[in-house]
Amino acid sequence: MKILVFHGSAGNFGDTAMLEGVVLNLLRNFPSVELFVAHRPGLRTTVWERVQVRRQAIPWLTFPSESALAGKRYFWRHHQWWWETTRKSYALLLGRVVSAKTIRVTGVPEANLADFCAKFDALHMVGGGYLTDTFPELLVEASCLALAFHEQGKPILLTGQQVGPFQSRPLRAHTRRILNCARFVGLREPNRSVELCQQLGLDPERFRVMGDDSFGLPRADDREVRACLSNRGLEPGRFLALNVRVGPYAAGHREYMGLIAQLADALSSALCLPVVLVPIAFNDLDSDDRSGATLISLMKQAQASRIDSRDLTPALVRGLLGKAFGAIGVSYHFCTFALSQGIPAVSLHQGDYYSQKASGICGFWQDRRLAIPLPRCDISSAAAHISSLFQDINWRKNMVHRAENAIHGWQTIFDEQVQNGFKPTHFTGSDVNEHACAGKTVQSAKYVQMTSR
Repeated sequence: MKILVFHGSAGNFGDTAMLEGVVLNLLRNFPSVELFVAHRPGLRTTVWERVQVRRQAIPWLTFPSESALAGKRYFWRHHQWWWETTRKSYALLLGRVVSAKTIRVTGVPEANLADFCAKFDALHMVGGGYLTDTFPELLVEASCLALAFHEQGKPILLTGQQVGPFQSRPLRAHTRRILNCARFVGLREPNRSVELCQQLGLDPERFRVMGDDSFGLPRADDREVRACLSNRGLEPGRFLALNVRVGPYAAGHREYMGLIAQLADALSSALCLPVVLVPIAFNDLDSDDRSGATLISLMKQAQASRIDSRDLTPALVRGLLGKAFGAIGVSYHFCTFALSQGIPAVSLHQGDYYSQKASGICGFWQDRRLAIPLPRCDISSAAAHISSLFQDINWRKNMVHRAENAIHGWQTIFDEQVQNGFKPTHFTGSDVNEHACAGKTVQSAKYVQMTSR
Protein backbone atom coordinates (compact mmCIF):
# COMPACT_ATOMS: atom_id res chain seq x y z
CA MET A 1 0.00 0.00 0.00
CA LYS A 2 1.39 3.39 -1.05
CA ILE A 3 -0.08 6.50 0.58
CA LEU A 4 0.71 10.06 -0.47
CA VAL A 5 0.86 12.23 2.67
CA PHE A 6 0.02 15.85 1.89
CA HIS A 7 0.60 18.61 4.44
CA GLY A 8 1.28 22.32 4.77
CA SER A 9 4.41 22.17 6.89
CA ALA A 10 7.59 24.04 6.13
CA GLY A 11 9.41 26.00 8.82
CA ASN A 12 6.82 25.53 11.56
CA PHE A 13 7.01 23.25 14.61
CA GLY A 14 3.23 23.09 14.91
CA ASP A 15 2.65 21.94 11.35
CA THR A 16 5.56 19.50 11.62
CA ALA A 17 4.15 18.10 14.87
CA MET A 18 0.91 17.32 13.02
CA LEU A 19 2.83 15.66 10.20
CA GLU A 20 4.91 13.55 12.59
CA GLY A 21 1.83 12.63 14.61
CA VAL A 22 0.04 11.38 11.50
CA VAL A 23 3.07 9.50 10.13
CA LEU A 24 3.73 7.75 13.46
CA ASN A 25 0.12 6.64 13.72
CA LEU A 26 -0.21 5.56 10.10
CA LEU A 27 2.86 3.36 10.59
CA ARG A 28 1.40 1.96 13.79
CA ASN A 29 -1.83 1.05 12.00
CA PHE A 30 -0.12 -0.23 8.84
CA PRO A 31 3.43 -1.46 9.60
CA SER A 32 4.07 -2.51 5.99
CA VAL A 33 2.78 0.69 4.35
CA GLU A 34 4.94 2.95 2.16
CA LEU A 35 4.40 6.63 2.95
CA PHE A 36 5.35 9.21 0.35
CA VAL A 37 5.55 12.43 2.36
CA ALA A 38 5.45 15.79 0.61
CA HIS A 39 8.86 17.40 0.89
CA ARG A 40 8.90 21.19 1.11
CA PRO A 41 11.70 23.74 1.55
CA GLY A 42 12.34 24.46 5.21
CA LEU A 43 10.80 21.20 6.46
CA ARG A 44 12.80 19.85 9.43
CA THR A 45 11.51 16.50 10.58
CA THR A 46 12.60 13.08 11.79
CA VAL A 47 10.10 11.18 9.62
CA TRP A 48 12.79 10.63 6.98
CA GLU A 49 14.58 8.31 9.41
CA ARG A 50 11.78 5.75 9.03
CA VAL A 51 12.50 3.11 6.41
CA GLN A 52 8.87 3.13 5.22
CA VAL A 53 8.91 6.89 4.53
CA ARG A 54 9.97 8.40 1.19
CA ARG A 55 10.56 12.04 0.29
CA GLN A 56 8.07 13.06 -2.37
CA ALA A 57 8.25 16.22 -4.43
CA ILE A 58 4.84 17.78 -5.04
CA PRO A 59 4.81 18.99 -8.64
CA TRP A 60 4.21 22.48 -9.90
CA LEU A 61 0.86 22.56 -11.70
CA THR A 62 0.23 24.22 -15.05
CA PHE A 63 -3.37 24.47 -16.21
CA PRO A 64 -4.61 24.40 -19.84
CA SER A 65 -4.11 27.73 -21.65
CA GLU A 66 -2.55 29.29 -18.55
CA SER A 67 0.68 30.26 -20.29
CA ALA A 68 -1.23 31.75 -23.21
CA LEU A 69 -3.37 33.86 -20.89
CA ALA A 70 -0.40 34.96 -18.82
CA GLY A 71 1.43 36.00 -21.97
CA LYS A 72 -1.29 38.26 -23.32
CA ARG A 73 -0.71 41.98 -23.10
CA TYR A 74 -3.46 42.59 -20.53
CA PHE A 75 -2.24 39.94 -18.11
CA TRP A 76 1.38 40.93 -18.68
CA ARG A 77 0.61 44.51 -17.68
CA HIS A 78 -1.26 43.27 -14.60
CA HIS A 79 0.99 40.35 -13.82
CA GLN A 80 0.59 40.67 -10.03
CA TRP A 81 -3.18 40.73 -10.40
CA TRP A 82 -3.00 37.61 -12.57
CA TRP A 83 -0.81 35.80 -10.07
CA GLU A 84 -2.78 36.75 -6.97
CA THR A 85 -6.31 36.47 -8.36
CA THR A 86 -6.80 34.64 -11.64
CA ARG A 87 -4.39 31.75 -11.16
CA LYS A 88 -5.78 31.00 -7.69
CA SER A 89 -9.15 30.05 -9.13
CA TYR A 90 -8.17 28.90 -12.60
CA ALA A 91 -8.26 25.21 -11.75
CA LEU A 92 -11.75 25.64 -10.36
CA LEU A 93 -12.97 27.34 -13.53
CA LEU A 94 -11.75 24.35 -15.53
CA GLY A 95 -12.71 21.70 -13.00
CA ARG A 96 -16.01 20.82 -14.63
CA VAL A 97 -14.66 20.49 -18.15
CA VAL A 98 -11.15 19.06 -17.74
CA SER A 99 -9.59 16.21 -15.82
CA ALA A 100 -6.31 15.69 -13.98
CA LYS A 101 -4.87 14.37 -17.27
CA THR A 102 -4.98 17.91 -18.69
CA ILE A 103 -3.11 19.50 -15.77
CA ARG A 104 0.55 19.44 -16.69
CA VAL A 105 3.19 19.01 -14.00
CA THR A 106 6.85 19.92 -13.64
CA GLY A 107 9.41 18.92 -11.04
CA VAL A 108 8.53 15.21 -11.24
CA PRO A 109 9.07 12.59 -14.00
CA GLU A 110 5.38 12.39 -14.95
CA ALA A 111 3.85 14.61 -17.60
CA ASN A 112 0.46 15.28 -16.02
CA LEU A 113 -1.24 15.18 -12.64
CA ALA A 114 -3.15 11.97 -13.37
CA ASP A 115 0.05 10.08 -14.11
CA PHE A 116 1.68 11.48 -10.98
CA CYS A 117 -1.18 10.31 -8.74
CA ALA A 118 -1.53 6.93 -10.47
CA LYS A 119 1.46 5.50 -8.59
CA PHE A 120 -0.24 5.98 -5.18
CA ASP A 121 -3.08 4.00 -3.63
CA ALA A 122 -4.52 6.69 -1.35
CA LEU A 123 -4.19 10.28 -0.18
CA HIS A 124 -3.98 11.44 3.45
CA MET A 125 -4.20 15.18 4.04
CA VAL A 126 -2.59 16.04 7.36
CA GLY A 127 -4.36 18.62 9.48
CA GLY A 128 -3.66 22.32 9.56
CA GLY A 129 -5.06 25.69 8.63
CA TYR A 130 -4.51 25.58 4.87
CA LEU A 131 -8.14 25.01 3.78
CA THR A 132 -8.57 28.77 3.59
CA ASP A 133 -7.93 31.52 1.06
CA THR A 134 -5.21 32.81 3.40
CA PHE A 135 -2.93 30.32 1.60
CA PRO A 136 -4.39 30.15 -1.93
CA GLU A 137 -1.57 28.31 -3.70
CA LEU A 138 -1.61 25.51 -1.13
CA LEU A 139 -5.40 25.28 -1.34
CA VAL A 140 -5.37 24.99 -5.14
CA GLU A 141 -2.67 22.32 -4.89
CA ALA A 142 -4.76 20.31 -2.42
CA SER A 143 -7.89 20.72 -4.52
CA CYS A 144 -6.23 19.44 -7.68
CA LEU A 145 -4.77 16.42 -5.87
CA ALA A 146 -8.22 15.61 -4.50
CA LEU A 147 -9.63 15.86 -8.03
CA ALA A 148 -7.01 13.46 -9.37
CA PHE A 149 -7.45 10.84 -6.64
CA HIS A 150 -11.22 11.10 -6.94
CA GLU A 151 -11.08 10.52 -10.69
CA GLN A 152 -9.02 7.39 -10.07
CA GLY A 153 -11.45 6.09 -7.44
CA LYS A 154 -8.90 6.17 -4.62
CA PRO A 155 -9.64 6.96 -0.97
CA ILE A 156 -8.91 10.39 0.49
CA LEU A 157 -8.87 11.06 4.23
CA LEU A 158 -8.47 14.39 6.01
CA THR A 159 -7.65 14.64 9.71
CA GLY A 160 -7.22 17.50 12.19
CA GLN A 161 -8.35 20.23 9.80
CA GLN A 162 -9.45 23.82 10.27
CA VAL A 163 -11.79 24.93 7.49
CA GLY A 164 -11.82 28.65 6.70
CA PRO A 165 -11.97 31.56 6.95
CA PHE A 166 -12.89 32.65 3.43
CA GLN A 167 -13.32 35.88 1.53
CA SER A 168 -12.97 34.38 -1.96
CA ARG A 169 -15.98 32.47 -3.29
CA PRO A 170 -13.93 30.54 -5.88
CA LEU A 171 -11.46 29.37 -3.25
CA ARG A 172 -14.29 28.43 -0.93
CA ALA A 173 -15.59 26.29 -3.81
CA HIS A 174 -12.14 24.68 -4.11
CA THR A 175 -12.53 23.61 -0.50
CA ARG A 176 -15.98 22.19 -1.20
CA ARG A 177 -14.40 19.95 -3.84
CA ILE A 178 -11.79 18.65 -1.40
CA LEU A 179 -14.33 17.93 1.32
CA ASN A 180 -16.80 16.25 -1.02
CA CYS A 181 -14.13 13.98 -2.48
CA ALA A 182 -13.00 12.79 0.96
CA ARG A 183 -14.25 9.63 2.67
CA PHE A 184 -13.78 11.30 6.04
CA VAL A 185 -13.00 14.82 7.26
CA GLY A 186 -11.64 15.16 10.80
CA LEU A 187 -11.88 18.68 12.23
CA ARG A 188 -9.74 20.18 14.94
CA GLU A 189 -12.26 22.72 16.19
CA PRO A 190 -16.03 22.62 16.75
CA ASN A 191 -17.02 26.17 15.86
CA ARG A 192 -16.51 27.78 12.46
CA SER A 193 -15.08 24.65 10.81
CA VAL A 194 -18.24 22.69 11.62
CA GLU A 195 -20.43 25.56 10.40
CA LEU A 196 -18.55 25.74 7.09
CA CYS A 197 -18.76 21.98 6.54
CA GLN A 198 -22.51 22.25 7.00
CA GLN A 199 -22.76 25.27 4.69
CA LEU A 200 -20.69 23.52 2.02
CA GLY A 201 -23.13 20.60 2.03
CA LEU A 202 -20.93 17.91 3.53
CA ASP A 203 -22.83 14.83 4.73
CA PRO A 204 -22.94 15.09 8.58
CA GLU A 205 -21.91 11.44 8.86
CA ARG A 206 -18.66 12.11 7.03
CA PHE A 207 -17.09 14.68 9.35
CA ARG A 208 -16.33 14.79 13.07
CA VAL A 209 -14.46 16.99 15.51
CA MET A 210 -11.40 14.96 16.52
CA GLY A 211 -8.86 17.53 17.71
CA ASP A 212 -5.45 18.48 16.42
CA ASP A 213 -3.14 16.03 14.64
CA SER A 214 -0.29 17.08 16.95
CA PHE A 215 -2.06 14.97 19.60
CA GLY A 216 -0.45 12.00 17.88
CA LEU A 217 3.11 13.17 18.65
CA PRO A 218 4.56 12.32 22.09
CA ARG A 219 6.50 15.04 23.86
CA ALA A 220 10.27 14.78 24.17
CA ASP A 221 11.86 12.69 26.91
CA ASP A 222 11.60 14.40 30.30
CA ARG A 223 15.38 14.39 30.76
CA GLU A 224 15.87 16.23 27.46
CA VAL A 225 13.28 18.84 28.42
CA ARG A 226 14.76 19.42 31.87
CA ALA A 227 18.25 19.68 30.41
CA CYS A 228 17.07 22.33 27.94
CA LEU A 229 15.56 24.36 30.79
CA SER A 230 18.55 23.88 33.10
CA ASN A 231 20.97 25.09 30.43
CA ARG A 232 19.05 28.37 30.37
CA GLY A 233 18.72 28.77 34.12
CA LEU A 234 15.03 27.86 34.17
CA GLU A 235 13.06 25.58 36.48
CA PRO A 236 10.01 23.47 35.55
CA GLY A 237 6.80 25.25 36.50
CA ARG A 238 8.68 28.47 37.24
CA PHE A 239 8.48 30.42 33.98
CA LEU A 240 5.94 32.00 31.65
CA ALA A 241 6.08 30.97 27.99
CA LEU A 242 5.38 33.68 25.43
CA ASN A 243 4.99 33.65 21.65
CA VAL A 244 4.27 36.29 19.03
CA ARG A 245 3.95 36.04 15.26
CA VAL A 246 4.30 38.71 12.59
CA GLY A 247 4.14 37.74 8.92
CA PRO A 248 2.30 38.27 5.63
CA TYR A 249 -0.82 36.54 7.01
CA ALA A 250 -0.35 38.07 10.49
CA ALA A 251 0.73 41.60 9.64
CA GLY A 252 -1.79 43.12 12.04
CA HIS A 253 0.08 41.77 15.04
CA ARG A 254 2.93 44.19 14.41
CA GLU A 255 1.02 47.17 15.76
CA TYR A 256 0.35 45.31 19.04
CA MET A 257 3.96 44.41 19.84
CA GLY A 258 4.24 47.20 22.39
CA LEU A 259 0.98 46.16 24.03
CA ILE A 260 2.08 42.51 24.25
CA ALA A 261 5.41 43.61 25.78
CA GLN A 262 3.55 45.62 28.43
CA LEU A 263 1.27 42.66 29.13
CA ALA A 264 4.30 40.38 29.55
CA ASP A 265 5.89 42.88 31.93
CA ALA A 266 2.69 43.07 33.98
CA LEU A 267 2.30 39.28 34.20
CA SER A 268 5.95 38.73 35.08
CA SER A 269 5.67 41.28 37.89
CA ALA A 270 2.34 39.93 39.20
CA LEU A 271 3.47 36.28 39.21
CA CYS A 272 7.18 36.89 40.00
CA LEU A 273 8.23 34.67 37.10
CA PRO A 274 10.67 35.10 34.19
CA VAL A 275 9.39 35.17 30.61
CA VAL A 276 10.71 32.85 27.90
CA LEU A 277 10.01 33.43 24.20
CA VAL A 278 9.29 30.06 22.54
CA PRO A 279 9.18 30.05 18.72
CA ILE A 280 6.86 27.97 16.55
CA ALA A 281 7.44 29.38 13.05
CA PHE A 282 10.97 29.90 11.78
CA ASN A 283 10.58 30.83 8.11
CA ASP A 284 12.13 34.07 6.89
CA LEU A 285 8.70 35.59 6.27
CA ASP A 286 7.11 34.73 9.64
CA SER A 287 10.04 34.12 11.98
CA ASP A 288 9.06 33.84 15.64
CA ASP A 289 12.77 34.13 16.40
CA ARG A 290 12.81 37.59 14.90
CA SER A 291 9.53 38.75 16.44
CA GLY A 292 10.61 37.30 19.80
CA ALA A 293 13.83 39.30 19.76
CA THR A 294 11.85 42.44 18.93
CA LEU A 295 9.43 41.77 21.77
CA ILE A 296 12.25 41.33 24.31
CA SER A 297 13.70 44.68 23.25
CA LEU A 298 10.36 46.31 24.07
CA MET A 299 10.03 44.84 27.57
CA LYS A 300 10.99 47.18 30.39
CA GLN A 301 10.64 45.09 33.56
CA ALA A 302 10.46 41.34 32.96
CA GLN A 303 13.46 39.04 33.13
CA ALA A 304 13.14 37.78 29.56
CA SER A 305 15.07 35.33 27.40
CA ARG A 306 14.58 33.55 24.12
CA ILE A 307 15.09 29.95 22.96
CA ASP A 308 16.31 29.83 19.36
CA SER A 309 14.42 27.62 16.94
CA ARG A 310 17.69 25.98 15.86
CA ASP A 311 17.86 24.30 19.28
CA LEU A 312 14.35 22.85 19.11
CA THR A 313 12.24 20.07 17.62
CA PRO A 314 8.43 19.75 17.63
CA ALA A 315 8.57 17.17 20.43
CA LEU A 316 10.93 19.33 22.50
CA VAL A 317 8.77 22.44 22.06
CA ARG A 318 5.79 20.44 23.21
CA GLY A 319 7.74 19.17 26.21
CA LEU A 320 8.94 22.67 27.16
CA LEU A 321 5.44 24.11 27.08
CA GLY A 322 4.31 21.25 29.30
CA LYS A 323 6.75 22.58 31.95
CA ALA A 324 5.60 26.22 31.82
CA PHE A 325 3.50 27.77 34.57
CA GLY A 326 1.36 29.26 31.82
CA ALA A 327 1.51 30.28 28.18
CA ILE A 328 0.45 33.46 26.39
CA GLY A 329 0.77 33.73 22.64
CA VAL A 330 -0.43 34.18 19.12
CA SER A 331 0.42 30.79 17.60
CA TYR A 332 -2.38 28.20 17.58
CA HIS A 333 0.01 25.32 18.23
CA PHE A 334 1.89 27.20 20.93
CA CYS A 335 -1.39 27.30 22.87
CA THR A 336 -2.46 23.79 21.84
CA PHE A 337 0.85 22.22 22.93
CA ALA A 338 0.36 23.71 26.41
CA LEU A 339 -3.35 22.98 26.79
CA SER A 340 -2.98 19.37 25.66
CA GLN A 341 -0.73 18.84 28.70
CA GLY A 342 -2.99 20.59 31.20
CA ILE A 343 -1.08 23.89 31.17
CA PRO A 344 -3.23 27.05 30.92
CA ALA A 345 -2.72 29.05 27.73
CA VAL A 346 -4.33 32.23 26.45
CA SER A 347 -4.53 32.97 22.73
CA LEU A 348 -3.93 36.60 21.70
CA HIS A 349 -5.53 37.29 18.34
CA GLN A 350 -6.30 39.88 15.69
CA GLY A 351 -7.82 39.45 12.23
CA ASP A 352 -10.14 36.80 10.79
CA TYR A 353 -7.55 34.04 10.41
CA TYR A 354 -6.25 34.12 13.97
CA SER A 355 -9.64 34.95 15.45
CA GLN A 356 -10.99 31.67 14.05
CA LYS A 357 -8.04 29.85 15.59
CA ALA A 358 -8.70 31.50 18.97
CA SER A 359 -12.40 30.71 18.75
CA GLY A 360 -11.52 27.11 17.93
CA ILE A 361 -9.26 26.88 21.00
CA CYS A 362 -12.05 28.16 23.24
CA GLY A 363 -14.59 25.86 21.62
CA PHE A 364 -12.51 22.71 21.72
CA TRP A 365 -11.40 23.17 25.33
CA GLN A 366 -14.81 24.59 26.34
CA ASP A 367 -13.56 27.72 28.05
CA ARG A 368 -14.06 31.24 26.73
CA ARG A 369 -11.29 32.56 28.99
CA LEU A 370 -8.63 31.07 26.71
CA ALA A 371 -8.63 33.95 24.20
CA ILE A 372 -8.19 37.71 24.31
CA PRO A 373 -8.75 39.90 21.20
CA LEU A 374 -5.84 42.30 20.87
CA PRO A 375 -7.89 45.23 19.50
CA ARG A 376 -9.94 45.27 22.74
CA CYS A 377 -7.13 44.40 25.14
CA ASP A 378 -6.66 46.55 28.25
CA ILE A 379 -3.34 45.81 29.95
CA SER A 380 -4.49 45.83 33.57
CA SER A 381 -7.70 43.85 33.05
CA ALA A 382 -5.98 41.35 30.71
CA ALA A 383 -3.15 40.80 33.22
CA ALA A 384 -5.67 40.24 36.02
CA HIS A 385 -7.70 37.87 33.82
CA ILE A 386 -4.66 35.77 32.85
CA SER A 387 -3.19 35.75 36.37
CA SER A 388 -6.49 34.50 37.77
CA LEU A 389 -6.67 31.69 35.22
CA PHE A 390 -3.05 30.65 35.75
CA GLN A 391 -3.55 30.44 39.53
CA ASP A 392 -6.82 28.49 39.39
CA ILE A 393 -5.75 25.16 40.93
CA ASN A 394 -9.08 23.41 40.31
CA TRP A 395 -8.98 24.41 36.65
CA ARG A 396 -5.53 22.88 36.32
CA LYS A 397 -6.64 19.60 37.87
CA ASN A 398 -9.66 19.34 35.59
CA MET A 399 -7.63 20.34 32.54
CA VAL A 400 -5.19 17.47 32.97
CA HIS A 401 -8.05 14.98 32.68
CA ARG A 402 -9.63 16.84 29.77
CA ALA A 403 -6.32 16.84 27.93
CA GLU A 404 -5.88 13.11 28.44
CA ASN A 405 -9.41 12.49 27.16
CA ALA A 406 -8.83 14.74 24.14
CA ILE A 407 -5.70 12.85 23.10
CA HIS A 408 -7.44 9.51 23.62
CA GLY A 409 -10.39 10.74 21.55
CA TRP A 410 -8.14 11.80 18.69
CA GLN A 411 -6.38 8.42 18.78
CA THR A 412 -9.66 6.49 18.71
CA ILE A 413 -11.13 8.43 15.78
CA PHE A 414 -7.86 8.34 13.83
CA ASP A 415 -7.51 4.56 14.19
CA GLU A 416 -11.15 3.91 13.25
CA GLN A 417 -11.06 6.09 10.17
CA VAL A 418 -7.72 5.00 8.71
CA GLN A 419 -8.50 1.33 9.34
CA ASN A 420 -11.83 1.68 7.55
CA GLY A 421 -10.82 4.24 4.94
CA PHE A 422 -7.58 2.59 3.87
CA LYS A 423 -8.78 -1.00 3.70
CA PRO A 424 -6.94 -3.04 1.03
CA THR A 425 -10.26 -3.64 -0.77
CA HIS A 426 -10.46 0.09 -1.43
CA PHE A 427 -7.47 -0.06 -3.73
CA THR A 428 -8.96 -2.41 -6.32
CA GLY A 429 -10.83 0.38 -8.03
CA SER A 430 -13.93 -1.80 -8.31
CA ASP A 431 -16.33 -0.29 -5.84
CA VAL A 432 -14.67 2.92 -4.73
CA ASN A 433 -16.01 5.28 -7.34
CA GLU A 434 -19.50 5.18 -5.93
CA HIS A 435 -18.14 6.47 -2.61
CA ALA A 436 -15.77 9.27 -3.61
CA CYS A 437 -18.29 11.80 -4.46
CA ALA A 438 -17.72 15.35 -5.74
CA GLY A 439 -20.87 16.58 -4.04
CA LYS A 440 -23.29 13.71 -4.60
CA THR A 441 -25.14 11.86 -1.85
CA VAL A 442 -23.42 8.62 -0.88
CA GLN A 443 -25.57 5.57 -1.56
CA SER A 444 -23.38 2.71 -0.32
CA ALA A 445 -24.74 1.03 2.83
CA LYS A 446 -21.23 -0.27 3.56
CA TYR A 447 -19.87 3.29 3.47
CA VAL A 448 -22.61 4.69 5.73
CA GLN A 449 -21.92 1.93 8.22
CA MET A 450 -18.22 2.77 8.18
CA THR A 451 -18.61 6.52 8.79
CA SER A 452 -21.28 6.24 11.47
CA ARG A 453 -19.29 4.00 13.80
